[in-house]
Amino acid sequence: MVCPSEMKRKTDIDKVIELLDAFFIGETNEIYEAYLFNQRRMIRDRVVVGIRDNATRKKLLAENKLTLNKCIDICRASETTSKQLKEMSHAEEVSAVATGHPKSKIGLRHNEVRNFSKVQRPVHNKVTEPVRCKFCHRTHPLKKELCPAWQHKCDNCGRMNHFSVACRSQKAKKKQTKKSVHNVEQDVQEFNDEDSDDYLFSVESVSVLYAKNSPKKIYANMRLRDETVKFQLDCGATVNILPADIYQQVFNDPRMERLQPTQTTLVMFNKSELKPLGCTKVETFNPKNGQCFLTEYTVVPTGHTALLGAESVQQFGLIVINTDNIMSLSNEIPTQPDLVSKFGDVFSGEGKLKGKLHLEIDKSVTPVALPVRKVPLQ
Repeated sequence: MVCPSEMKRKTDIDKVIELLDAFFIGETNEIYEAYLFNQRRMIRDRVVVGIRDNATRKKLLAENKLTLNKCIDICRASETTSKQLKEMSHAEEVSAVATGHPKSKIGLRHNEVRNFSKVQRPVHNKVTEPVRCKFCHRTHPLKKELCPAWQHKCDNCGRMNHFSVACRSQKAKKKQTKKSVHNVEQDVQEFNDEDSDDYLFSVESVSVLYAKNSPKKIYANMRLRDETVKFQLDCGATVNILPADIYQQVFNDPRMERLQPTQTTLVMFNKSELKPLGCTKVETFNPKNGQCFLTEYTVVPTGHTALLGAESVQQFGLIVINTDNIMSLSNEIPTQPDLVSKFGDVFSGEGKLKGKLHLEIDKSVTPVALPVRKVPLQ
């Protein structure tokens, strides 16, 4: 008589497969299973330790009996929730415009629009008495948004936030023997709500203006084809530099297909090396005196300054070298008679070996002239 449980065990296909696997495969290898378990545990620990979101790490640490699969599920849920909250916060943003008294058309273009998320801070409107502004030479309340020179470029010095009539560089030229601030720029990038009513300035550099004002950097506008390019004159450079963006604009070659390859490697002033993109030749025209020369340029990646090297600046007469004021070596190339007369002890006598050497020769052998051996320089 067969037991029902035994009959059911023989007819259950899953149980049959399990018994067959146990018979053919054998018992489970505990070492291999421990290796797999430790590998999953190390990945789990690495995720918990290296995750950047502290809120997600807190959830992982609070989880009891954390497994690798559960760790992955929590991280995915946290990432999805963060994206959804970010999209929902964009929809709740409110654009607020700073309120105040009606302003003129010139003052309206200085209004600042800021985005406030959920909580909107109150806007304080500080009203001051009209005074004469030193940046525009007009009368208005002492507030940068009401100044017509705010974010305006000076036509005289090229700096921001003042008119040419109020430019201090003109006064500095008249009083060149006095000490003055050489360059003052208004900081327009770090304003906040609390200091919006005040003028903030940062002194970029302070120098002394003497009778002869010598600029630190010298620039010249040259014509390349139909484009005007601003070059910095660098008498310490041995090549002419042309950035890639200027090359594309001048030659109308966005893919730089007409650029000639070069094997030159540029060495910068700090000993770092720069691999150029190529080289090209173009006629360079000086609109000031009408001179035009065929000049070779080395094209470098975008972001560098266009340079005219020492040879080109002397060729165009932009920089004159006063050799009388320079203590340098002579440029004369020494000739053979000069070297023989200067180092006579080297070229006189029969050599440096002392004594006499007797050589046995065969007179029947035809003499052959051999080349002079090189003298080792050590």
